[in-house]
Amino acid sequence: MSGYQPVHGVGIGAELVRSQVVAWVCSMARSLKDCICMKIYILKADPDSYQSLVLSLDEDNIWYRWLSGKPVAQEWPTPQVDVIYQDPKGKWLPSSDFPSFTVSHIPVFSGRAVEILGELLTKNGELLPLNCIDGEYFAYNTLNLVSALDQEKSDIVRFSTGRIMTVRKYALFEDKLTDQIIFKIPEIVLLSVFVTDRFKDKIEAAGLTGFCFTEI
Repeated sequence: MSGYQPVHGVGIGAELVRSQVVAWVCSMARSLKDCICMKIYILKADPDSYQSLVLSLDEDNIWYRWLSGKPVAQEWPTPQVDVIYQDPKGKWLPSSDFPSFTVSHIPVFSGRAVEILGELLTKNGELLPLNCIDGEYFAYNTLNLVSALDQEKSDIVRFSTGRIMTVRKYALFEDKLTDQIIFKIPEIVLLSVFVTDRFKDKIEAAGLTGFCFTEI
């Protein structure tokens, strides 16, 4: 019989290679879609609607500079905090799972929030107990630092030394954020904590209160 005769095994091998290539292309497409659709937020509390926490002792304010992306759990002094129950007009405020804190770049989570978010938080930072007579709260030291700031495209205010003072408008390298949930940016480690929509979705699904998300 004349005509093309396939060599035994070649057809099967070619089909296997083809299926692997298709799987790889589909995986890359999903990753690209996730990257394009990802939303990034600055994580904030809501002091106008919920109770806030403040450090009881002025000398404890020095600790805010310690929470700069390096582990401090071994030296953590468990500072005492007081609850601000009312707003400036005297209105009583409810408690929340994410109270505003003296130092804005240090998130504080309630014991309930820690139970729900536990592993997500411990994979990316340290939970540091606070001494509060009216509830269980933890300061959060974000250890996950991601160099995602596009300084050329961001609107940045700098000190005379060239160090970043603040960022008026953020531009981020989204390809560096595909697998991120909660992180800080090393150049501005004392400014903000960032989260992705995966974090926001989990907060909303759990019904946790006090969280504000400013999209960038």
